[in-house]
Amino acid sequence: MLKTALLTIPFFFFADLPRAALLLAGALGDAVGSVVRVPTELVNKRPQRGLNDTIDGAIRDQWLNKAGAEKTLAPWGKVLLRDMPHGAVQVVVDGQNLLI
Repeated sequence: MLKTALLTIPFFFFADLPRAALLLAGALGDAVGSVVRVPTELVNKRPQRGLNDTIDGAIRDQWLNKAGAEKTLAPWGKVLLRDMPHGAVQVVVDGQNLLI
């Protein structure tokens, strides 16, 4: 949806730079997706690592106390630095048929 908007809406200058539009769409898509993906992965890993017996306990320990929330937010920047370039390149590679 974002790549289509960037490529077709006239007030965006990306109509003349389609690969840049696809790069930006992919990077932003991964950033938005990380809002759900990162906390879900962290909660899921707690029982796997033996830190909690249940998902309820993992959610409580990961999000409902200050230390857990800080441990979630701290690595988020590193996750974005890893995932956003990958998402950008993936959308460009997948979107090449749009540019032909």
